[in-house]
Amino acid sequence: MGFFGMLGSIVLWAVMLKYAFEALKASTQGDLEPPRFSERVISEDIHVVFKQLILFTILFFLFMFFIVPMGTLPSIMFAAAVTLLVPSMIIILAVNDSLMQAINPVYFVGMAIRIGPPYLLMFFFLGLLYAAPAALGSLIMDCLPEWMQVFVVSAAKNYYTLISYHLMGYVMFQYHERLNYAVDKTAFLQRESVLSDKANPRVLVAGGPVDSHEAQVLKEARQLTQDGKLDEAIVLIQKRVDIETFSDNALAEHYLKLLQVKKENESLLQVAPRFLSMFVSAQNKQKAVSLYTTCTLLDKNFTPGAMVLFKIGTWLNSAGDSKAAIAAFNKFIKNYPTDPLLPKICFSAAQIFNEKLNNHAKAKQILATLLMRFPNDDLAPFIRAYLNKI
Repeated sequence: MGFFGMLGSIVLWAVMLKYAFEALKASTQGDLEPPRFSERVISEDIHVVFKQLILFTILFFLFMFFIVPMGTLPSIMFAAAVTLLVPSMIIILAVNDSLMQAINPVYFVGMAIRIGPPYLLMFFFLGLLYAAPAALGSLIMDCLPEWMQVFVVSAAKNYYTLISYHLMGYVMFQYHERLNYAVDKTAFLQRESVLSDKANPRVLVAGGPVDSHEAQVLKEARQLTQDGKLDEAIVLIQKRVDIETFSDNALAEHYLKLLQVKKENESLLQVAPRFLSMFVSAQNKQKAVSLYTTCTLLDKNFTPGAMVLFKIGTWLNSAGDSKAAIAAFNKFIKNYPTDPLLPKICFSAAQIFNEKLNNHAKAKQILATLLMRFPNDDLAPFIRAYLNKI
């Protein structure tokens, strides 16, 4: 490449890494839009790039001159621990712009512990992202000329670096309360409002766009939110809309976000059954499961309608959260013992115990009780056949 080629590569590497840090910092505030590429973005606080280089240099010299002389086992343990905790160091460096904190175990180990098991999941995905360019390189090795291979693999490394830093930033945002990290929730709500507007454009009729009453209330509430008047936005919705009858999902989502930001838990629990019914009717699985989970954390006795519980339990099971699904089904059985859906609920619970939780005895018990209570139900033949297979 020559001197100028090497110099150009170093400059491009620094610019790319600086942009990745910008993506990380934006993601810590819940901003999922890529930062606008500008001179300010790539030049302001460029020292953070060199701080990361110094961080890795310190770790390398610590390993070579202090850990390696201690033997093979300490070297392996140190390398494994550093590899696991490097994401935490990078996050601290990006957020606090402090090299001293980034190399301080109190900070980076503490962050990983407070995030808990999700930190390990993040590390797993970061490992996949790190390995992706090499996997791509092995696939294209026989298909492209050498100079093109270098270009494609380099582009892939840059791309996956951006994804990795965005992922680290979003994990920081997702668990900011555990980490006591300040998030500008007003700005977050403003961005959510803009995205919701893009996803739910107004209906056009002859004569131009027309807002329904609920859409007009939503527009006014968003304006108040953008002005930082969250309490006024909440009062506006409560006064102008009948919570028990309105049907605008976008307005419901915005109202819920306001209540969560202001920590008005009693109001949230009060309106949640109605909103859950709306989300379930709209087949909005993610919103429904998220709201239900939030409510059960606030009040373990929270109980929505029978159909809502049935759908929530089914979706939780499909998402792989078998224990939460069983908890929802148990709540259904306890609160709606005469509902026509009861046999189906119990059959689903038995399937989860048998197939997901490996508790075959419990599954048999549930199925036997079902056949005893509902011998003539439409599900009875299926229950008998399933029981015979266990």
